[in-house]
Amino acid sequence: MKTRAMFILCMFTIALSACGQTAQSIVSNTGITAAEAIDLGLSVKWASFNVGAEKPEDYGTYFGWGDVTGVNTSRDNSVYPNANPPANISGTEYDAAHMLGGGRWKMPALEQAEELVNECDWKAEKLNGVDGFRVTGKNGNSIFLAAGGGRDGTSINYTIVGADFWTGTLSENEGEAWCFTFYNGRVHTDDLWRHYGFAIRPIMEYGHAHLTVNDSVSEIASHSAFEGFGRYLMPWDDRNRNYDMPITQVASTMPYYKYIQPQVLVDSVNYMIDEVNDGKTIFYDFYTAKDKAAAPSKRNSGLLFFRGNPGAPFAIISPGGGFSYVGSLHAGFPLAMEISEVGYNAFVLKYRCGTEKEATEDLAAAVKYVIDNAGKLQVSADDYSLWGGSAGGMMVTNIVTKEPSYYGVGNLPMPAVQVLEYTTYMDYLKNDQPLFSVVGDSDSLANADVMQARVDYMRKEGLDVEFHIYPNLGHGFGRGDGTSAEGWLSLAIQFWKKHI
Repeated sequence: MKTRAMFILCMFTIALSACGQTAQSIVSNTGITAAEAIDLGLSVKWASFNVGAEKPEDYGTYFGWGDVTGVNTSRDNSVYPNANPPANISGTEYDAAHMLGGGRWKMPALEQAEELVNECDWKAEKLNGVDGFRVTGKNGNSIFLAAGGGRDGTSINYTIVGADFWTGTLSENEGEAWCFTFYNGRVHTDDLWRHYGFAIRPIMEYGHAHLTVNDSVSEIASHSAFEGFGRYLMPWDDRNRNYDMPITQVASTMPYYKYIQPQVLVDSVNYMIDEVNDGKTIFYDFYTAKDKAAAPSKRNSGLLFFRGNPGAPFAIISPGGGFSYVGSLHAGFPLAMEISEVGYNAFVLKYRCGTEKEATEDLAAAVKYVIDNAGKLQVSADDYSLWGGSAGGMMVTNIVTKEPSYYGVGNLPMPAVQVLEYTTYMDYLKNDQPLFSVVGDSDSLANADVMQARVDYMRKEGLDVEFHIYPNLGHGFGRGDGTSAEGWLSLAIQFWKKHI
């Protein structure tokens, strides 16, 4: 076993020592986020190329087992990664695929490598001048594995006849770990010295499936990714409401809201599914069991979390719905997704339907919960923002203009900014928070002239206000995709950023 491996490595060394290549010279881009997860009909999906590569025919980075840097050239097996490594490093801090690729990427375990070796068809192939093997699953999908050999110590060792790929599984033999390999047409698994530098071809476990616009609205609530909290994504508190309709007809469940784009809605729901697939918690219940026992309606409240950068400020979004429903699918989740994608943290509030006061109590409780748990949630408690559309805008105005104690909480720090969409509340304070506000000129529920009057009053007090009236646009445009308001969210984020 070791004779074959050492012969290959020595041959590699001779072949490339003349070229003057060292381990450091090939360690470049080690990310794998651009790789596709290929379904080969096996128990896991396989990446379309190696860690450190940019295309299938690239060999990528040579890693010692458990070394996530790819630059350790020591021949001491006890430093890969230490003298007493775990039995399986897949998905741990010692897994280069997981640490560099992030998300659900990780090294294959031995049994997954054996499945690739034994249940797929392997045929020698030259791809863009690079020798290797085309590995085809029973479903006809395939990946290409380039022949790149391995590294021993400081020498890069190439060959055109073989390659080795680490698994995350430790061998029972001292100083060794398992890999899968091909050499001169033979494909098999082997356990070899941990200090050898081999390629890593990542895998991804199957997660919860995405939805499409052709799925039914009820499938959002019942989706396996949202087990235990799917109903909080729905507009209505009534659990028996009929959602048995395609997502393309979701507008019928949300009166007052127009311009609903089913694909935008589905994209934001799938974003949450991906977060769950990555092992992240996205639903937070901010009321205690005691709170809900005292007021059972509080069981209808919760927060959906769209993560940005750790330690970044947070936004809480309160969608509208006339206090009869909560339009998160249109005016909450798509906004939160965009906010999180630029690095800020965003929460969408599912509040109780029924009364404005109860809904505002939920917002106050949610703000307190996030601030009190900022460390656990990895958000900054400073410079947060409150966003609200229509009825949600009224809730935000209540928080910034009235005593928090009226809504059941103690003192709350005020938000850095308030972002209000199509809401006509006239209340403001002389020391009010900076305001960003938008409305359509044809809105029959939130009159643009009334909103303009409030803006004018606030500006006379020297308050910072940015206000946009969009042409040919009615009520409830959400993110504004495909309308004259498209892009307003980016302007609002910039306004918030100015006050951080």
